[in-house]
Amino acid sequence: MKKLINIFLNLSILSIISIIPITLNGNELNGFNKLLQVFNNRNSLNQNLINEDLIKLVGISKLNKPLILLEINGSIFEIKLGEEKFDYNFFEIENSIVYIKKNNIVYQLKIGEKPISIKVESSVFTSNLSSEKLLKDIISNSEYINLELENFKKSVIDQITEISLNNFERDIVDEVIRSPGRSDAGRLGFKIPSTIINQSVNTLGLKENDMILSINNIPIEKINDIYKLYKNKEIKTYFIEVKRSNKLIMVEWYR
Repeated sequence: MKKLINIFLNLSILSIISIIPITLNGNELNGFNKLLQVFNNRNSLNQNLINEDLIKLVGISKLNKPLILLEINGSIFEIKLGEEKFDYNFFEIENSIVYIKKNNIVYQLKIGEKPISIKVESSVFTSNLSSEKLLKDIISNSEYINLELENFKKSVIDQITEISLNNFERDIVDEVIRSPGRSDAGRLGFKIPSTIINQSVNTLGLKENDMILSINNIPIEKINDIYKLYKNKEIKTYFIEVKRSNKLIMVEWYR
């Protein structure tokens, strides 16, 4: 927090817009992607866990009976809710988040995320095992992400229809929300075109394909809250959180 405050205190205001880089590692907000570990019993971890499995969630069932496809060391296996496979217990699902337990440790997995390494006593050997056939009722990574982006845009459009925008405001909003996007960390936003209302976005401190994630810490999908922010004449500064390539930057706008 102190580091962030110092960044803001040492800003050099250049004309109307300041661009503030935020230092990230290569995985972009990797902390949000780290698995959640709940230790039911810390003493249960022992020196016998000398091997590792590489696991990844690659599919979620569309049917009433939850079922996941879990990739373990390169091979894919089905696990139904409440069942175990290779001591991996699939015990809970919440929207697109799946909870599994291994060695009394709970892991949180989300489709589309990178594989994670789990310490185990004996690795799952897959050299003599064939991957189980993918079922037609399973959502793949790309299908899930496309569905997520589609629902994200629809939710934003539904909110916009309830806001009294003038024609100029509506034209701007329509251009901004045309292309939804998803960061490596699973955050959703909108990709910026090269121009907005025939004006180059470079004049706004932006670049084509920048992804706007939030404004003044308000997620971009909360259009109602952002519109209230925009209409509040007491607010003179807007901090636009943008993902540019593999980095996050903060673009500062002044009223």
